[in-house]
Amino acid sequence: MVESDGADAMTTNLVGSSSDKQALVAAPRWPLAYVALCLANMAEAVEVLTAGYILERATDDEFVQTSIAAAVFIGMMFGGLFSGPAADAYGRAALLKWALALSTVASFAAAASPEAVVLVLCRFVAGAGVGAATPPLFALAVELAPPGRSGPGVVAVQSFWMVGQITASAMALACFPDDRLAPSWEWGASWRRFALVAALLPTLSTTAAFVLLREPPRDAAARPAGAAEEPSGGGSAGGGSAGGCFRPLLAAAGELMERERARYLLPLALVWFGQSFGYYGMVTWVTVLLSHSNVGNAYQATLYFAAAAFPGNLTSALLIARLGRRPLLVLSLAGDLPTISPRSPHDLPTISPRSPHDLPIA
Repeated sequence: MVESDGADAMTTNLVGSSSDKQALVAAPRWPLAYVALCLANMAEAVEVLTAGYILERATDDEFVQTSIAAAVFIGMMFGGLFSGPAADAYGRAALLKWALALSTVASFAAAASPEAVVLVLCRFVAGAGVGAATPPLFALAVELAPPGRSGPGVVAVQSFWMVGQITASAMALACFPDDRLAPSWEWGASWRRFALVAALLPTLSTTAAFVLLREPPRDAAARPAGAAEEPSGGGSAGGGSAGGCFRPLLAAAGELMERERARYLLPLALVWFGQSFGYYGMVTWVTVLLSHSNVGNAYQATLYFAAAAFPGNLTSALLIARLGRRPLLVLSLAGDLPTISPRSPHDLPTISPRSPHDLPIA
């Protein structure tokens, strides 16, 4: 298809010459590298979505709940800002590995948080790791894809976000069999057990990344000799000062804002903003919303909500090569329109009413 060919040509410009990519794909380790990338995206989903399942179990203070929910996204923003310059200095694979390690450590620390402020801080650090890991994750997914198959390759990696969402929902259902538990900060509280179990998946993905991922040849060739071994701040032009770190970022932003690129970038940025606002806003608070909507066990309903993403991911993987990226995006957004309608909470189906007895302690 013409559009797919154009997209792959753009990918070739980003990744390097076709011969470089052929050599990379021919390497016997690339299927294992894809396993590591899929596990990394799966772990990122668990990292981000964990907060939504512990909000009501940790506290009933709305300000604290909002802080816990927002901290990971604020961390992602800061992590993403530094991701580009760091990847150029030390390599995409190296950045991905250490960003995953950072978020894993923060996840275990969150489970042991003695108070809400520490929990919010741990969520921020975990978000910084996720934000730093996401750009190199999908850049590597493009670089490692067989020639002409970058679209399905990225969809394959992206689909594991849905796998992570389902896994997190299943773990929450197992750890919170009763969704009427009152908030508790005791060391044996159910939300701490859930946070601890949820941290095991990032541990697995981090181990897989360190074992299975190697620096792509293009990254190794693009960096000056010895750049990866230099101390912090010595790997790229601009040194280690704050201004030097941001100069490549500002230069890249200036290039992206050129007229020819901006007419594609700005609409995509607007679409991504809307998608993120709707999706993350829903998945972060879905458990709280369902627990107040008389739909029975909120965690069981959340599992159904997570599983509903599977048909969309499967359809995207099957159709992206045939339809092309742009038509599939338009069709997907158009398919969302019928679901947007103002509905009263009284319209929601009732699975089983809550019991009026007092809330037990977690």
